[in-house]
Amino acid sequence: GLGDLYKRQVLMTILSTLRDLLEPFHAMRYTDDLRTDAWRRRRERAIKRAGGRCQFCNSAQRLEVHHRTYERLGREANGDLTVLCHDCHEWFHQKRKVKR
Repeated sequence: GLGDLYKRQVLMTILSTLRDLLEPFHAMRYTDDLRTDAWRRRRERAIKRAGGRCQFCNSAQRLEVHHRTYERLGREANGDLTVLCHDCHEWFHQKRKVKR
């Protein structure tokens, strides 16, 4: 009825406002994102999900979180992030350069 239509319009207005408010964050440059508390929390959660180990060699030393995609920068899904030790992360990026 009319009440449902009103609720839907209010919800659409709220969603539109949220999108507008979040847009600058989504457009944020990669290096800026890595300095945020939100990134630090996402990084720590990724490391915890990986059991505090590199997902390639199982090392617990010098862990880094690699972006498999930058499509959702600032709002990464769990599958967008892979935990690698520094050596494996370097190796991965070197191998990618060779492949191209």
